[in-house]
Amino acid sequence: MLTAELIDDPAGLEPWVSAWDELAVELSQPCSSPYWMLPWWRHCRTGQAELRTVVVRDGDALVGLAPYFVQIGRAGLAEYRVLSAGAAHRIGPLARPGREREVASSIASAIASARPLPSSFIFEGIDQDSAWPGLIRDAWPGAFGSSLYTGVVLEAPTLDLTDPDFDTWFNGRSSNFRQQMRRKGRQMEQRGGQIRMARSEEEASRDLEAMFVYHRERWAEKGDVGSLKQGTEDQLREAVMALLPSERARLWTIEADGRPVCVQHFTVAGGELTYWGGGFDPDWDDLQPGQLAILEAVRDSFARGEKRIDFGGGDQRYKGRFANGDHPLAWTTIYPRNRRYPVTRAQLMPKQARFAARGLVRRLPSEHQERLKRLLRR
Repeated sequence: MLTAELIDDPAGLEPWVSAWDELAVELSQPCSSPYWMLPWWRHCRTGQAELRTVVVRDGDALVGLAPYFVQIGRAGLAEYRVLSAGAAHRIGPLARPGREREVASSIASAIASARPLPSSFIFEGIDQDSAWPGLIRDAWPGAFGSSLYTGVVLEAPTLDLTDPDFDTWFNGRSSNFRQQMRRKGRQMEQRGGQIRMARSEEEASRDLEAMFVYHRERWAEKGDVGSLKQGTEDQLREAVMALLPSERARLWTIEADGRPVCVQHFTVAGGELTYWGGGFDPDWDDLQPGQLAILEAVRDSFARGEKRIDFGGGDQRYKGRFANGDHPLAWTTIYPRNRRYPVTRAQLMPKQARFAARGLVRRLPSEHQERLKRLLRR
């Protein structure tokens, strides 16, 4: 028999942090580590959010965990969302291999009886082929169960490190890519640039601050903040310092004249690297410094015998230069058919119509797409 405990106070999670992190490493889910998620909770949550994390144990051993919180949305509906929602991907419930179904049942029972009464249980940026949404839907208690809806599916390029070594992989890339990277690498060295990975807290702190400046400036030109939403800088400082000693936070930096001119950030667990992004000095733009730093991260990962680099959602061209696969992300929601379901359904129908319309837009000729997109935004 498993025991499920619903924890609403961060202090209640402290005894489980080590076992939680071990589970994230075992499952190769870098952004499901408490050293990533709990800093997000401390620094990035917005509105009236309350912790609602389910810890599932067998005796004294942790066998599963649903790192969730609740916030009140439209019409007073309680939305149960995963920690780091909007700031990470491939996050959600965790379970020891082989125990997913019984853990899902424990999670469903705990959340279904939680207060406020859940109107939705959301998977944000989960693997499209993840079994978790179906397992929890099927286990949802009550006479009427729950329904499942997927609103968005997004491309997510990945690099599976299946080649024998870096040279074999690199020689299999296009001749244009190989020539460019070699030429840009030589030009970088001629300008005094060297690539290194942050090893000390002092290096990491300096590299992070440079990355923040470059990232903010680049996105400010577009009238946006990029990935540095409210509290993100504090979250990254805390997460990087916690994971740096084990080299699970990696800042690949091009340094010239004693200062960082490009920084690219990766988070690691169980042979999986998740690429966060980075920033670079615009004076070095002609050398494609971000790609040079990523290339060094790829070289290092081959040397360590790691399994995969996940470049996250979006099919930006630079990702395609490195990737050899696509593992799409999905935004999927469970809607419990409880007494709040009629209100939930009324709120859901317009949203589903918008998603359906966006799907239609993508199938139209390009000359008609922008006009319809403007109409959908009204």
